[in-house]
Amino acid sequence: MSRLIQAATARAALPVTQPVLTVASEPRDPPSRVESLAQRVERGVVDLTCGGVRDLEVRVNDGRVHLRGFCGTFYIKQLAQTAAMSLAGQLRVVNQIDVRSW
Repeated sequence: MSRLIQAATARAALPVTQPVLTVASEPRDPPSRVESLAQRVERGVVDLTCGGVRDLEVRVNDGRVHLRGFCGTFYIKQLAQTAAMSLAGQLRVVNQIDVRSW
């Protein structure tokens, strides 16, 4: 994973927009645990995609990690999912990132 991150960060950086972090927790999950997971996933997606996902939103609820936003290529969408899956542990990743040509 670290080689993949190094390779991705070595590429020219794309314009970075400020990601939006939304956390919705289940009553049985401590909010701090859910929030830290959402923040880690957000940071991992931004790092691995070199900021290639615009309007990034990461939510953790119902035992799932939800990704939303927009990107320019399917490859960036896959990178975002890979980053989220590596950090989500046993939670399921729901990738709702839209691929759009700018």
